[in-house]
Amino acid sequence: MERAAGFRWPILMSYLLVTLLGLVIIYPNLGMDIFPPVDTGQFQLRLRAPTGTRVERTEIIALKTLEAIGAEAGPESVDITLGYVGTQPPSYPVNTIHLWTSGPHEAVLLVALRRGSGIRLEEFKERMRGRLAEAIPDTAVSFEAGDVVSQIMNFGAPTPIEVAVSGPNLAADRSHAEKVMQELKTIPLLRDPQFGQPLDYPTLDIKVDRVRAGQLGVTVEQVGRSLVAATSSSRFVQPNYWRDPTTGIAYQVQVEVPQARMSSLEDIESIPAMPSGAQRPLVGDVAQVGYGTMPGEFDRHNQRRMITISANLGRTDLGSAARQVDAAIRRAGQPPRGVTVNLRGRSRQ
Repeated sequence: MERAAGFRWPILMSYLLVTLLGLVIIYPNLGMDIFPPVDTGQFQLRLRAPTGTRVERTEIIALKTLEAIGAEAGPESVDITLGYVGTQPPSYPVNTIHLWTSGPHEAVLLVALRRGSGIRLEEFKERMRGRLAEAIPDTAVSFEAGDVVSQIMNFGAPTPIEVAVSGPNLAADRSHAEKVMQELKTIPLLRDPQFGQPLDYPTLDIKVDRVRAGQLGVTVEQVGRSLVAATSSSRFVQPNYWRDPTTGIAYQVQVEVPQARMSSLEDIESIPAMPSGAQRPLVGDVAQVGYGTMPGEFDRHNQRRMITISANLGRTDLGSAARQVDAAIRRAGQPPRGVTVNLRGRSRQ
């Protein structure tokens, strides 16, 4: 008994020394996540074609993407897919917060892999990034959470990493956001870094010469109404309803010019400036028509406009990626006065 008691303290000290040494070696290499990653076999894929792409072209891109997913996973490994291309029309009674797309150039695909397929989701995403870069080279892709748990854990952000640049001046926000984006692209741990908003949506800039319009007896309001009715629909400037006396159902009556007839600047200039049926003057007689760009979407947080940058994680933990993102934000320099930069999503919780 005395001999056993004599070995007790050396054994205890050896145990503590080995434990401490193990912590010193293992702890720096431990990953840090707010929630253990779970392979649910479901993901959401957001496609962003070049800004301004027509919806029928975006539909072709979405179909090519589905073909690539089926080819990579195998036709028997895809259980179900669900997709939406473009934006919801104003006549569709659904709040866009449930399916957020910024224009006809954007599509969202939900994919569920079949149970027992043996596909590891993160490895599958890595392979798909390479395949999609070849199949749809001009389209930006972003893998987003497809299961409810991951969507909740992102706290409203589409991806685990989201950087929000906000301030009172959108031009200053964008200038600094581009610097942050350049720094984020240098981080090898991140995947799919991209802006959340289309910043250069193609537009038609129509500058009405008020003096010339006044000389011809046309007001700016009349020019605007003529343009909206011809390029979109009269429902937005002059709602008109007809009630069927038999069924009692009300129908909206509207005037709309086929899109194929509005395909050039000359077509816009040839629109009559007066919606009353007069053939003259035309829009080209009282306005200068040209091409331009503008932000295609405005996002706000507490009434402050913001530009967001989203990114996914590669084969790394959330804590390591967040530290490198913080370092990248610092490398981008001091933001302009009034501009703030916040790291959002799962990494800030």
